[in-house]
Amino acid sequence: MIRALLFTLAATPAMADHPARLLPGDFVIMSHDWNHETDTWDLADPKVATSCWEVTARTEAEIAMVLRAGAYHPWWSDAPKDIGFSDAWIGNSDAYLEAHPDAPPFELTEGLFTTIPDCEAK
Repeated sequence: MIRALLFTLAATPAMADHPARLLPGDFVIMSHDWNHETDTWDLADPKVATSCWEVTARTEAEIAMVLRAGAYHPWWSDAPKDIGFSDAWIGNSDAYLEAHPDAPPFELTEGLFTTIPDCEAK
């Protein structure tokens, strides 16, 4: 179902919240990726596109999330991460801020995700 949701996001914008709010208790999928070379938003890599996360905390410095379902094999890892993997997202990259100097603190991170009702489909 998560994979099907990815393909219907553009057709049904009221179905999902994109960019995601990333508030504690939200469930989100990694639906997009920012291309620093073209300054455009692309669909997320299939290695991460089915990952479903629960936001567990948000502070001024970071957003904490736990992987609840799906596959998550980030570019920086030699192996996929297991369900239950937790990660902290710290916001905008230097490259993003160079292209968007007035961006709010988590604009890049929020743009990577789309809010969904839950991760039960996995």
